[in-house]
Amino acid sequence: MRDDFPAAQSIRVDASTLSYVAAARPIGGAAVIGVYYAAQPRQAGPDPLVRTFGTTPYHRTFCLYPCVDFIPVHPEAFERIEHRYGLALAWRLGPFDFGAGAEMQRIREIGENVAFKTSDVTSTTPVVQWERIFFSGESRDVVPNVGVRWRATPRLALAASYTGAGSLTTRTDACSAPDLDSPVCTSSVEVLGTGGVPIPDTLRAGVSFAVTDRLRLVAESVRRGWGRQAIIYANTGHKAYVNTIEVHGGAEYKLRSVALRAGWWRDPSHVDLPIRVLAMARMVTHRTAGAGIDFGRARFDVAYDDASLPNQRRAVAGITFGL
Repeated sequence: MRDDFPAAQSIRVDASTLSYVAAARPIGGAAVIGVYYAAQPRQAGPDPLVRTFGTTPYHRTFCLYPCVDFIPVHPEAFERIEHRYGLALAWRLGPFDFGAGAEMQRIREIGENVAFKTSDVTSTTPVVQWERIFFSGESRDVVPNVGVRWRATPRLALAASYTGAGSLTTRTDACSAPDLDSPVCTSSVEVLGTGGVPIPDTLRAGVSFAVTDRLRLVAESVRRGWGRQAIIYANTGHKAYVNTIEVHGGAEYKLRSVALRAGWWRDPSHVDLPIRVLAMARMVTHRTAGAGIDFGRARFDVAYDDASLPNQRRAVAGITFGL
């Protein structure tokens, strides 16, 4: 939030990672236990984060006119890392399948921006004091996951699930900097403030219908609780973030050992803004395509997400072994 207004930068970054790995083992005749690891690609850029700091204490100057605080238009250095570890148990009771688990969420976000204070804007030679401002958030929370699927008929199945969410412990720091582009600080870091930001939880409801033995259609509605964030506009008192409902649809067609897949889904705006220039204020549409190829007891899968925002496009490849 800057001046009671959500601010964002759209910067393209390319990254790759091991996004998901899991293992499952049957227990008895009607239950399965599984473990998994999931991650988002590490995103960083466009400038190096500050790694070198001075020993001189940071001196915070309260800027009153004719002194002016200013954040120039300058690419912000940032980094985001997300890892999740989970344990889950699933079991069957007649036409119902149940699942429950716990997940450790480890998230770290940091953004750095440059600001400066001019001592006297009315002077022809104002004194400029450069600073680095750090915005960081970190989460190490264990959250619950539960789900149920009902096989209503041999061709029709209905499902619902809930994924819990923790919160980011946030902090704002500052240090003195020699100039606009320097990746070092000339002073130590001082904490300016701390807080917390809830992470959106997720509620899903879906349906799967086998039209034929080869063709299957799926649809899903996903509610994400962005409204848990208690950020409000100071001038109106309204919440900045709103809950969203995504609509997903897809189809799979099997040709012997090959399964062809296509889908579409919509990600609505997460904030209540009349201006749609910010990335989080846009509605993003996703067109997906993929295929799965069976090799004996193994399967190779590929998929591509062609999002309307280029910096949200991604490709995924995976392999599944049945041992």
